[in-house]
Amino acid sequence: DTKSQWIGREIEDSTELKKKTLTAHVSRMVGSAEFDAPAKFQIVRHSQPYGTLSGNSGLFFIGYSATPVALDFMLDRMTGHADDTRADDVMRMTTCVTGQYYFFPSQSDLERLIHEGGSSGFWGRR
Repeated sequence: DTKSQWIGREIEDSTELKKKTLTAHVSRMVGSAEFDAPAKFQIVRHSQPYGTLSGNSGLFFIGYSATPVALDFMLDRMTGHADDTRADDVMRMTTCVTGQYYFFPSQSDLERLIHEGGSSGFWGRR
């Protein structure tokens, strides 16, 4: 089934597919198309579908991470802005209409920012 291939999991029971493309959602988010590969970054995910069959529908998604680098990695790989320039297949069946991105640094991170004189390069971004 096409949706299962694009996601990288069986629709019925969410079982990971043994063979996935490099652009399947699971491959893009984990960082590998290998079966049962460990994720490059761990995040906590919360999502809630909304809507009706005859009206607007969608998914509210919230991801929590210990570092913004994890979310940057995942968003870049979804949208084709990673080094390999491949976009996530999930973008074929969805339309992002809005988004927010917040990061709340710890007290020790804030102290490091003060001592380093700014955030340039602080998180190891490109």
